[in-house]
Amino acid sequence: MSKDKYTQRLLWFCITSVICGLGLLLLGTLWGFLPLILGTLMYVVGLYRIKSEPYSVGLFTVKGKRTKVVAEGYILRANYWPLYIDIEEFELRRQDFDFKIENIPCKGGGAVDGEFSFKYIMDKNRVTVFTDNKGKEGVESQIQDQTKPTVRDIAIGATGNGFTWEEMRTSGKHVSNLLWREFTGSNMPPMRQAFEPRPGINDVPNLGINLVAINATFTGIKPLEDALDEANAETKRQQQEQVRLDKQMARAQKIYDALPEAEKTKSSLGAIILRVINADAIRAGQGEVVQVTGSGNPRDAAFAEYVDNNQKRKKRK
Repeated sequence: MSKDKYTQRLLWFCITSVICGLGLLLLGTLWGFLPLILGTLMYVVGLYRIKSEPYSVGLFTVKGKRTKVVAEGYILRANYWPLYIDIEEFELRRQDFDFKIENIPCKGGGAVDGEFSFKYIMDKNRVTVFTDNKGKEGVESQIQDQTKPTVRDIAIGATGNGFTWEEMRTSGKHVSNLLWREFTGSNMPPMRQAFEPRPGINDVPNLGINLVAINATFTGIKPLEDALDEANAETKRQQQEQVRLDKQMARAQKIYDALPEAEKTKSSLGAIILRVINADAIRAGQGEVVQVTGSGNPRDAAFAEYVDNNQKRKKRK
């Protein structure tokens, strides 16, 4: 039986209740059944075993407040009014967390994809820290969030000399050691047959875990030429778009200049530009890009209609 104060107090209460009940029954009163049944039920219902295989620890909570961590063995809990003494069990089992980071930029251009494997065990001396970080899911999310900027800084040289994308392919062990130092503040120790917690060497105090191993590999090379091809294609598309807009502006200006001076006061060059853009879009099968008639400035809409009618009149002649 665990020697924690909560288990000991509940145990003594159960023993006392049973003894009192038996004593009252011996004195010939049936009221002795009450403490006898109460003490027996509290013991039978509240008895709980924290596993030793796999090795586990329990976190006591009293009325929802975390109080103490206990090792494997039998404990008593009473998660009901008015006591609310409960236990939350955690297995100290090695966890494997694998994830990928794509398109890591490298020194001199180019990029790589990285695959990372973290092996860790919850620190039995920092169970409350582990739970504060929302347990396994929260810890692994923070590992991934911390790894991404660290690896990117390593690759481009923000925290050192950096690596080209060719060098990154063979730098897995070096990057693994740098990540270990980032999380623990020390160099990664050599692999051992049996894991042993070593404060200051493999513990991560802010996450409540002990690291077992980190392994980083880099694959999926994306050479600089590919990135340049994408950038050149986008630049070419933007240049073509600018040339098209310049031609449309010139056509609109020509129409505007050909109008009588009296008609120029009825609208603006902007309405003609929109009309030209829409006409090109309709010819290309895209439909109207901008609705002119019936919306916007009434003078612009009226003048756009005038230009359209004037062009039709010239065709009839």
